[in-house]
Amino acid sequence: MPQIVTGIGLRHVRIGPRDPDNGTMLMPADHVVGAVYPGIQLSGAATLTLTPPEPERVPARGDDAVYWTFHLPPTEGWTAELTCSKLDLPAIAMITGVLAWGEAALFEGLAMGTDREGLETDLVFWGQRKAVDTDPASESYGAEVWEAWEVLCCKMTPLPPSKEQSAVGESRYSITLQKVSKRIVGEPFTVDDHGCTKAVLFPVIAKTGKLFYDYDVGDGLVVDFVLTHTPTSATDIYVYVDGVETAAGWTLDVETKTVTFSAAPADGAILAFMYTTDDVL
Repeated sequence: MPQIVTGIGLRHVRIGPRDPDNGTMLMPADHVVGAVYPGIQLSGAATLTLTPPEPERVPARGDDAVYWTFHLPPTEGWTAELTCSKLDLPAIAMITGVLAWGEAALFEGLAMGTDREGLETDLVFWGQRKAVDTDPASESYGAEVWEAWEVLCCKMTPLPPSKEQSAVGESRYSITLQKVSKRIVGEPFTVDDHGCTKAVLFPVIAKTGKLFYDYDVGDGLVVDFVLTHTPTSATDIYVYVDGVETAAGWTLDVETKTVTFSAAPADGAILAFMYTTDDVL
């Protein structure tokens, strides 16, 4: 697997409400077990600018000189800004918690700048871009890969699209990232596995295709879970049950996109499927 890549662009950003207990996406109220949930796409994603905070630098002075500078954790958090070339009302509704108004056949609208500002739900947020393996030590140097990333917990504030002559107005989303203890598949960060116990961002390099995440919840009865996209192979998938990678007890039929468990996941078990696909996203 390459460890050094060069990427370009931004493709297929998805968001969903975050489950505060396990770090994965919350299922919609009308969700049917077995029909996995991938969140919703933020249509027209154009740019994502991540802004890590500067570390706190405290110089020690004496004898008319600085003789030591302490390097301390930052006193501010991570922020980001996402721009999209489309106005996406379903995404804004999910982000802000407001309700769509009107009739689809005639009018659609929703309120912005409401009295719910600051009360928005926490979100999980992931996306990717096309990249190339530029690791000089890699046997696959020059091969196409996908550079993905997980934003583990964030709040987003939508800003109305700009309105300019002879220009496509961009919708902007101001993002505040939180430091949490679990990935968006529910896997806890540990010193042994990750070298840390909390993080705000988790980059992933996918070599066999575009990365995709699906979610579901067990009911103690259903054993078949149909993925959103076709995996690149029967082995290019990770299955997590309650945040634990589960390598056995299930099979994947690539043709039908179906993960079948040998025993139905327990009622309330949180399922996450992380896989690569060659499908157009």
